[in-house]
Amino acid sequence: MRKALVISDRFFLPRIFEEAVEGLSFWENVERSYLEVAWPDTDFQRTECICEYIPYPSEAFSFIADCEVLVTQMGAVDGPLLERARKLRVVGCLRSGPVNVDVAECTKRHIPLVCVGHRSGPAVAEFTLGLMIAARRGIAHEQNTKRRGRWNQCDYFHFQSSPPILSHQRVGLVGFGNIAQALAALLHAFHCDIWACDPAVDEHKMRKMGVRKSTLQEVLSACDIVSLHVRLNSSTRGMIGEEEIAQMKKGALLINTARGGLVDEVALQRALEEGKIGGAALDTLEDEPWNGVHPLASLSNVVLTPHIAGAAQATVRIGAREVARMIADYFTGSVPYGSCLNPETLVKTEDPR
Repeated sequence: MRKALVISDRFFLPRIFEEAVEGLSFWENVERSYLEVAWPDTDFQRTECICEYIPYPSEAFSFIADCEVLVTQMGAVDGPLLERARKLRVVGCLRSGPVNVDVAECTKRHIPLVCVGHRSGPAVAEFTLGLMIAARRGIAHEQNTKRRGRWNQCDYFHFQSSPPILSHQRVGLVGFGNIAQALAALLHAFHCDIWACDPAVDEHKMRKMGVRKSTLQEVLSACDIVSLHVRLNSSTRGMIGEEEIAQMKKGALLINTARGGLVDEVALQRALEEGKIGGAALDTLEDEPWNGVHPLASLSNVVLTPHIAGAAQATVRIGAREVARMIADYFTGSVPYGSCLNPETLVKTEDPR
């Protein structure tokens, strides 16, 4: 019988994975052992090779020795663990971006790494839509003013200062992956004019989804709402800086449910204080977690949430189900190239290790 080590946490519960494997014949012959890490009640750690991870329990070293399968969400998968995983044949990570896994180390050892790029699409798209409405219509701001005992209804019924509704607004999506595509589908219900910039997605696909393919400059200058949906890397870090914000319309909103490092927060703060753009709604900041003393938190035209856009039961259920299926496919000969971070490891060899 094959063996699998599943590193669970307080979001990715053992019972969620047990539900996910139910009905998949491959998993009927896999002995599953569970170890828990204390996320989200423990802060992430970072090293040079991996980030946003929670250290695995020391017992993982003994468990992994006989395992052909390793499944995790937030638990670290690093060199020391892989060194002891002599029988390991595949790693499954529930995240869309498995930054807690040392991909290079897996590749060196010819171990495929599969992940779930679309798992948080529905949850984050829905949350992003909520931020757009909350920021545009003053919902979040007025909740705070009411807690301070202030009633300022008149601010919203002066015609010149009354906010626009979301319907028929022009919304620009920077990046057009799974989340942005799910968001576009929701925005169509509001009859929004949707523009998107993503060099990896062709114009024909966007047109079929009712989206106009645009450049970043066109999105920034023409859209009433600009929403970020790209991964953070060396080429995208700080991609929305002073120059880009200056191109935005005076009343425009900037929405970020991707990564804080995409935005120059100093430039954004200055633009918001000077009224150069209408506002911002941010689910993620450059440095997380933050202690509540953040310059953007004091601005009335900013909505801040603590990186919770993906916090929905559907997210972890989708991740568990897809990882269980991809691992079963791998062992039964249906190679999951599309969801493998190191597809070169899928080439059959006699005994790579």
